[in-house]
Amino acid sequence: MRFRFLVATTIGALSLLFASSSTAGTALPGDAFPTTYLTPPPNSVPGSNSGVSGPGYVGSGQSTNGRYVVFVSDSDNLGAGYNLDRENLFRKDLQTGDVELVNRATGANGASIDDYFYDFVVSGDGNLVLFTTSVKVDAADADDKSDLYLRNIQADTTTLLTPSVTEDAYSIDLSADGNFAVFTTSQSLAAGDLNGEADVYRLKLSDGTTKLVSAIHSTLNAGNARSTGASISDDGAWVAFMSRATNLVAGFTKNNGTYDDDVYVRSVDGNTTSLVSSRFDSATNSGNGGSDEPEIAGAPAAIGQVKIAFTSYSTDLADNSLTDPDGAASIYLRNMAIAPSQLLSRATGPGGASADSRAHTPSISADATKLVFSSDAGNLGPAPDYYGVYLRDLTTSETKLVSARNSYAVFGAISRDGTSGVWGEAGGATPDSDPDLASIFTRNLASNEIRLVSRPKGSKKVRAPGFGWTPDNNRALSSTGRYFVFDAYSTQLPGAGSTPGERGVVYRRDLKTGETAIVSRATGAAGALADNASNASVSSDGNMVAFRASESLVPADTNGQSDIYVRDVTSGVTTLVSRGDGAEGVIGDDRSDDPVISGDGKRVAFESDATNFGVPGGYTNIFVRDLASGTTFLVSRATTEAGAPANGNSGSPSISYDGSRVAFTSYGTNLSPDDVDSSVSVYLRILNTGETLLLSREPGLTGTSLPNYHYGVTLSGNGSRVAFTTYEEAAVPATAPWPVGPTQVVVRDIADGTNTLASISAGGQPGDDTSEDPSFSRDGNIIAFETGATNLRDGFDNTGNSAVVVRDLTTGLVSGPPAFGPALSGTGSGEPAL
Repeated sequence: MRFRFLVATTIGALSLLFASSSTAGTALPGDAFPTTYLTPPPNSVPGSNSGVSGPGYVGSGQSTNGRYVVFVSDSDNLGAGYNLDRENLFRKDLQTGDVELVNRATGANGASIDDYFYDFVVSGDGNLVLFTTSVKVDAADADDKSDLYLRNIQADTTTLLTPSVTEDAYSIDLSADGNFAVFTTSQSLAAGDLNGEADVYRLKLSDGTTKLVSAIHSTLNAGNARSTGASISDDGAWVAFMSRATNLVAGFTKNNGTYDDDVYVRSVDGNTTSLVSSRFDSATNSGNGGSDEPEIAGAPAAIGQVKIAFTSYSTDLADNSLTDPDGAASIYLRNMAIAPSQLLSRATGPGGASADSRAHTPSISADATKLVFSSDAGNLGPAPDYYGVYLRDLTTSETKLVSARNSYAVFGAISRDGTSGVWGEAGGATPDSDPDLASIFTRNLASNEIRLVSRPKGSKKVRAPGFGWTPDNNRALSSTGRYFVFDAYSTQLPGAGSTPGERGVVYRRDLKTGETAIVSRATGAAGALADNASNASVSSDGNMVAFRASESLVPADTNGQSDIYVRDVTSGVTTLVSRGDGAEGVIGDDRSDDPVISGDGKRVAFESDATNFGVPGGYTNIFVRDLASGTTFLVSRATTEAGAPANGNSGSPSISYDGSRVAFTSYGTNLSPDDVDSSVSVYLRILNTGETLLLSREPGLTGTSLPNYHYGVTLSGNGSRVAFTTYEEAAVPATAPWPVGPTQVVVRDIADGTNTLASISAGGQPGDDTSEDPSFSRDGNIIAFETGATNLRDGFDNTGNSAVVVRDLTTGLVSGPPAFGPALSGTGSGEPAL
């Protein structure tokens, strides 16, 4: 699980926050330790997120009887001998509670395979797990392409199945008997595969022979377009797949788009190919929309016994758009003995209403009497109804919820015997699960009992040891490093509610005492809580905290928009910041966001779309509110107190310690005569003098404006330096040429216009990979940033990962891993905030 760590650097008396997936023990000076920790309840064990989500992923597979479940997890305590900084693939035995690591080389203690796993499936007996990886696990794997590997758990062997396939192999399935696999590749593995497109092949595991599946009916020749997405029958004799080809069956008429797929089924040894997703009144006409995600049921002996569930955007598969009129993805079942296809994503009853939104990812039992699918329809389950996993019982025509909730549950799958369903959703469905963690669950469909799958053996509660948080670069840490402000949705923190995501709360944590106080609330120790608060920023002494809230925390705030507030933690007073000039200034008529408070706690800079702060509407502007005087200043304007407002959107404010200077970005072309293009430029507004200075320039006070886009702006506390991220090597021409593509971090001295490359090696070369997210010390002499570059400091290799480095701009000394997390951490370290 990713944490945010607080560390004391070895360069100066500083504290630094950054993101890292590492763990830490007792902290000593110079050590890293977690700031987003949670206190574990009694009788609990730590856990992390499990499961996958998103297009192109697969759900958690089950053995035929549901005893074994295969899943991915970030958890560190599901076994031993694997990389704790990476996602791993596991098999859970629900009978014994044992968890086995799947992604390992041959041997009981074979080395873990460090990769991300999107494609995996388990055999009917639960012993074999087929997965893909581009890691060269076997010496015979001579390329960097994705290959098929088979883990035999009882034998402790991991076998390369595609040694002769030199292009990516993906979109896999495994027959229940473990004898056959199917996959997709663009490499021709058959004499008749001459189309130069991706095709589906069946692999016989006993001898390694392959046979083309996506072939024209009664031939061994590939179709005329790509095919993929295969599902194999339990005995390996039949394969369903999706294809854009138009010549797989004689007389075919394509009635959907060129890039839409249709579903077919192939008798691999009989060499027959049949259209599955056919229009209701024709065996050779496609539906009027694309069809995909086929799932074949059982082990049919003949075409008349083949039953295939699939997803379709067609409206004319069951009838002429009467049953399913809306064109959203729906689930169908095709019995090849009869026509037409049967709509299954519908409410209870033989003629239940069609799901009123998308339904997808079908999974069917071997006897084709039960089907599980995911849907965000609002008419299939109890309210509140968003995304749920549902069961359609074809015998009773009942549709009911399988997942514990339908707030966001996805990737359901049913066991082949139809007795259990698995899915992924946020925890809380069982007493041992954590509402804050994405988890894998299983439900006994007869008894309705739900069990947590993604857990170590035993019965202790699984609880997250920390929570995720992304720094906003808005002064999240007080100057002494004692106080840390953040926003979180964790149900284990006070005020957050019992449902995941119910309430986003801003907190201040005292890292000395461990006290965590709610900030995003109305005036008073027990003031009303905001339901959606974020973007916390703290003053140097840790007492004043600015934040954004979507709800009203003062009676005057009636605009129904997000607004900026500041809370005096000592007095408990919460004040509305995003308002017009004057103590009782007008309330903004549009949203305000991205607050940052000055180090002395007296001023807050923020961005706003409001049109009633004395500025015409149409663009996002930057403002500063003086908390003592009640004055609101427009920052994003040309030089002079009455300078023209920016004629383009402005954002990313960064304010000096005393609040007299604000750096920001703008698309405006009227803030400086030297900046006439509409790309994003960096500016500084000096409030005391009314000057607006263009900072994204070539070296010199009047250096040429840098083209292109610049971001990641941060201003030093004393207002003397600004840092930003850019692609433009003209910013520091002495360091050219820069690598094409990666961004660099540039520091500009505002007084004399000197530009310095912060992301530079000891030998004077620019970073060889992207550097970004700079953060300054108050005096501007120390800068921290995130980088993927491997050449900024000798002695560590962070190839493939990001790392936090800190540079002393006076001495040039650079510090980095291991001071700020291991360089080879699976997700690296990043997003520093000094």
